[in-house]
Amino acid sequence: MDQQSLKQSRFARLGDRLARSSRVFMLGVVIACGIEVLVDWNATLTEINVLRDRMRERGYNYVGILAKSTETPLASGQADAIATLTGGLFDDEDVAFVRFTRPDGSIVWERTNDKFEARFVAERGQTLRDYYASQLTRDVDGIIRDPDGLRQRMGASRYRDFAQRWNDALDTLVARFSTPKPPRAGGLALYQDRLRTPDKQRDDALTYALSAVRKDGQTIGAIVVAFSMERTNAAIRVKYLKGLGMVVFFVGLILVQNVMSRRDKLRLLDLEARYAAAKEKLRAAFSQPLLEGPLRVAGAIDQATGKVDGMAWETERHDDGVSLTVIDPDGDGIDAAAVALHALRTLRATTGRPLEEARAVGTAILDIPLTRPLGILIVRVDRDGTIDGVASPFADLRVLEGAAARPVERTPISDEQGLIGPLARLSGHLPEGALMVGAFGHAAGRRGRPLDVDEVASFVSRAHGVEGTGLDVAVRDAVTWARGRATALAESDVAIVAIARD
Repeated sequence: MDQQSLKQSRFARLGDRLARSSRVFMLGVVIACGIEVLVDWNATLTEINVLRDRMRERGYNYVGILAKSTETPLASGQADAIATLTGGLFDDEDVAFVRFTRPDGSIVWERTNDKFEARFVAERGQTLRDYYASQLTRDVDGIIRDPDGLRQRMGASRYRDFAQRWNDALDTLVARFSTPKPPRAGGLALYQDRLRTPDKQRDDALTYALSAVRKDGQTIGAIVVAFSMERTNAAIRVKYLKGLGMVVFFVGLILVQNVMSRRDKLRLLDLEARYAAAKEKLRAAFSQPLLEGPLRVAGAIDQATGKVDGMAWETERHDDGVSLTVIDPDGDGIDAAAVALHALRTLRATTGRPLEEARAVGTAILDIPLTRPLGILIVRVDRDGTIDGVASPFADLRVLEGAAARPVERTPISDEQGLIGPLARLSGHLPEGALMVGAFGHAAGRRGRPLDVDEVASFVSRAHGVEGTGLDVAVRDAVTWARGRATALAESDVAIVAIARD
């Protein structure tokens, strides 16, 4: 075996080992499920962040509009004017609280949504103003005195849920490859969605947008617009349940598909192993070429890549000549190999002329369960060049004398049981220095270029005519050449035999 064949054999064994490995299978399933979970949860978290982004955009829009429309009343402390300008804000059922403050933090005007306040007090035992007093004071002071520092502290806050952490990680990743979005409202507006409870747990009941208000380049106060997250949180819970359901469904689907496909793959691998064993048994039963004496015989079979086609060849030297047999069971599969092997054993135990041997083989294979008809060629060439044989339709022989080629004469005879007919009697003469070549394959009913016996015979003749090339080498080269040209025979065995008379 050459180095290339050895390397391919090692890779084939490695591939088969990996294909059968349960650890490799489990690793593949884990990777596939992990990718599915990642994709589904990314979609779910994206939808959740879209819901929150909508609330954030509303907050930015509200404080942006109010910062421009309330400059004058805020600067002069006109609470009634501010109340009038903000009256329509509470038509939004998510708005929970609005506050206007001076630069020193004193309140100019504020209002709370009564329905939200009632529910909040019932749940937490304090008014919204008191519950969030320290956090509101801190953020208002930050937006007035150090908005950039407040933005950094909000971004680094640990009071975030998984969706927010995921979104922040994606924003950080994207920022490495593209320019970050500029701050809203000239850097004067921020959105606080990372509040905490008194026992230092994340608080998702409320979020608020806040903005500094400037007039003539001076900060004259700040605005806070707070939102109830009740409806948004309810929608987020639905998204989580939907995402969980999708993960469970698709991961389950992946598991079922992989388990079923693995079973099918293992069955296929086992079938391929049985096919390979059957092919090996057939190859071991093939004859060796007869390369000594005035009558020389050589043959070669290139087996189909996948299934077992069952073609085999046999040769024998007699006192008065040589005989050559090619058998080809109808159809394919392991049972075809069994029929072929039984036919070879019967043939080796039988003596007589070609027709007698063919009848014995046809009768013998009828005893095999699941037997199938057998295509057969038995041809005998005596020392004087006389050709005598019997053949099924698949067999086609040519006699080449110099550049001229002629078919071996065929005479129809009665069909025999177990053999594919119509059978024909072969007769003729093989002159000294001539070749008889046969080429066999199944081209009927398949697309592509079939096997052309005249081209094959011409190739064998040319190859055999090269000095130093033996008959067996010429035949093996012809099989390789014919396989490449006969595209219709990709799933069939290809056999070439030759008899030379010196």
